[in-house]
Amino acid sequence: MSRENTRLRWLKRSLTLYRLAFGQPRQDDLLAYLDRLVDEGVDVAALEELQIKLEP
Repeated sequence: MSRENTRLRWLKRSLTLYRLAFGQPRQDDLLAYLDRLVDEGVDVAALEELQIKLEP
């Protein structure tokens, strides 16, 4: 059961990254992934630098 949980987390993460790479993220997966990054200690300012600004 423990291996299956670990593999499921890996699979969900991989799916989220795959969808991000092709510009098709599901919003709930994207938010969960970003939340995990912040929980792991990634600096929020570093994430802000990765944003694409679509302002005219």
